[in-house]
Amino acid sequence: MADTTSSMERELTLLNLTLLAMRRWKALLAVGVAAAIVASVVLWVTPPTYEATAKILVMRTRSSDVSVGLDRTVIEPDYFAAVLESDAVLQAVLTELGLDQPPYSFDVERLRSAVNVSPLRNENSIEVSAELPALEEDTPRKVAELADAFIAEASRIAESLLRKDIERSRALFDEEYARVCDHLEEVRKQYQRVFLTAPILEKEKEIENLHYYQRQIQASLALAIADLEQKEPKLATLKEMLDGEDRLLTVTRALEEEPSLLGVYSAKTGRAATQLYSATSTTQVVNDVYTNLRDLTDTTRGDVVGLKAAVAALGEDIEDCNRRIWTAERIYNASKEAVAYWDNVLETAVLTHRAVDERHKLAAMAIVADRQDLINLFPAVPPRKPSGVSRFFLVMATPFLAMVLFLGALFLVEAIRVSLRE
Repeated sequence: MADTTSSMERELTLLNLTLLAMRRWKALLAVGVAAAIVASVVLWVTPPTYEATAKILVMRTRSSDVSVGLDRTVIEPDYFAAVLESDAVLQAVLTELGLDQPPYSFDVERLRSAVNVSPLRNENSIEVSAELPALEEDTPRKVAELADAFIAEASRIAESLLRKDIERSRALFDEEYARVCDHLEEVRKQYQRVFLTAPILEKEKEIENLHYYQRQIQASLALAIADLEQKEPKLATLKEMLDGEDRLLTVTRALEEEPSLLGVYSAKTGRAATQLYSATSTTQVVNDVYTNLRDLTDTTRGDVVGLKAAVAALGEDIEDCNRRIWTAERIYNASKEAVAYWDNVLETAVLTHRAVDERHKLAAMAIVADRQDLINLFPAVPPRKPSGVSRFFLVMATPFLAMVLFLGALFLVEAIRVSLRE
């Protein structure tokens, strides 16, 4: 029977553990009461902590918008959060809220531990959580101000970034606009220089005069050719007629042909035969027809020679006129092409200037609209109650937890004792 009782004592059963707890109920109760007293003292000595949360929504992560002439800073939540956690921002918040003075007397590192800046990539936002112990009556308001101080710093940073964006965008606009204006002015000067020096009107008048002179020469040449075509056949006919006409006419007397009749005529007329012979001798006189034909032929020949010379000279004049017209037209066309080229360049420059001006008017409006396009702020709300678990619940739960731990220790000791007996 003793062995059975000893064996049962050595066994760890729920009943044995319950009996063990009942035997030690005074100690268990003392542990619970002591834990409750300690928890109450600790919670009474330790001030409650208040927490407030503010949020920054990053509205823009775009880069430069060259189409309208904007040069924007790329904003990423991680970058913004790192800036807000920098020593410079923490020191500025300390100074602004007076947290470096009693009762808090924070330094930068203690403030860093009291503030949590977390980038939320999936929401493209930044959450700022601040905790402060209740060392003042208005701690809820203070902790909300602390969280809001960081979003105020974020707003200042955003304003600074926007100001730099605007300055860069305006610098881009001013540089491009000045370059376009300079180009337009240079093109205008070049166009005026080309237009004023181009002999368009002069050559146009010269070409008109040359064409008029050429038409007169062509008319004179046509008349000369027509006259020559009439005079050349006439000259040929006159030459034939002149060749068939004798220059001198010979008169032959009858008594020369019949000398036997000389005595008969001498007897009849009573004149001497020698006298009759002299009277009937052969004589030659100039042919008036021949003379007239020769004079007319010479005149016609002179006309033909003059007409041929005139035709040749007029032909050379026409060729010279053609060369002068070709030269004048080449200069005229080249001048017109140069003026037309610079006119097109000027028109393109004007259109470019107009496009740049219109684009940067849009850019100016976009810059104004962009001032609200960087971040959106959601201020913190002062908390109504301390953060964490209720202090009453902690006071009530601490004795129970202490008693559980005490029982656990008893059971552990009993288990060790039983194992050693075995």
